Amino acid sequence: MSPIQGAMIAASVVQNGQMPVPYLIEKAMDEEGNLLFKAEPMIASITMSPESSVRLQTLMEATITSGTSRKSFRSLLKDRKFRQIELGGKTGSLTGDHPKGKVDWFVGYATNEDSNLAIAAITVNVEKWTVKSSHLAQSLFRKHYGYQFSKESEDFFNASLE
Repeated sequence: MSPIQGAMIAASVVQNGQMPVPYLIEKAMDEEGNLLFKAEPMIASITMSPESSVRLQTLMEATITSGTSRKSFRSLLKDRKFRQIELGGKTGSLTGDHPKGKVDWFVGYATNEDSNLAIAAITVNVEKWTVKSSHLAQSLFRKHYGYQFSKESEDFFNASLE
């Protein structure tokens, strides 16, 4: 399984079993800001029933909250700004010879009413663990959704909690 295939699988879990066709460029604009190209979502295949998708989401959410990724995601889950974001993931590891070392991987998704993000992270640790893939994924989710919490929206968000 390649990282892109892992991300596609995670995306199909959160999209009711519909596996999207991946794309690298969301949009392209010219120097004046005119839109030249915008990727349109396309479905590659149906991988599972919507009911199976819901069951897998429950299991993948447990990986983040109480499973093998709980330490990596603890700070993100405690951050109240991220409470409206649904997160799920799956971890794995293996030892290989090409390249030699312990291979650690994570595939997962984050979704809210504004956007969906599916990712895959893979690390090869030769002698010692340097970073876990689930920590890299948590950092990517934080970076992707962090824009939604600018100073203005953070003030609004904090006011709405009082």
